[in-house]
Amino acid sequence: SGTHTARADVNTKLAVKELRQAERTLERQLAKPITKMVRSTPSYGTEAISPCFVGVCHTDLRYDIENLTGFVHPHDYGAMSPWENEIGAVGKIRFITSTIVEPWRGGGATGGTNVLETGSNADVYPILIFARDAYGIVPLKGKASIVPMVVNAKPSDSDPLAQRNHASWKAMQTTIILADHNMVRLECAVTDDDSLT
Repeated sequence: SGTHTARADVNTKLAVKELRQAERTLERQLAKPITKMVRSTPSYGTEAISPCFVGVCHTDLRYDIENLTGFVHPHDYGAMSPWENEIGAVGKIRFITSTIVEPWRGGGATGGTNVLETGSNADVYPILIFARDAYGIVPLKGKASIVPMVVNAKPSDSDPLAQRNHASWKAMQTTIILADHNMVRLECAVTDDDSLT
């Protein structure tokens, strides 16, 4: 975030400038947006959304993203429904939050203003921004993709009423990065809990 080039130097919150730099980086690589144009509707307060890249980040970033200049809430998109866990868009990036995108606790620098810290160092949160064809996923589908196994209980000394059954299954999929130049990772700190308004 800011002018920092190493994770250990991060102690500032996300700014619009970093998002613009990420957009420019992807555009220089001729990366294509994932989404199509969303037109505004005649309804009051709706806005058109340009074709966008997709940013995935931790739920702790929601407050900071919603307070960036130019933030558009999904209910203002107009003619489309947002994705699950989508919080909105800034410029050409639509954001989806998930707790799976974990921060590096205490991975940043000291001296941050009103940021979450572990010890005295800022927690560093990644934002993964993807363009079209950045990665590929091959989900295994079909009738035999998941075979559940159920073991029915039999009365025993430890389970005289045969109440403890077991169910298990295996699932597979594979993922691959197709184009490194079609993705960007930003790292920033987030507003601490005491500063939320």
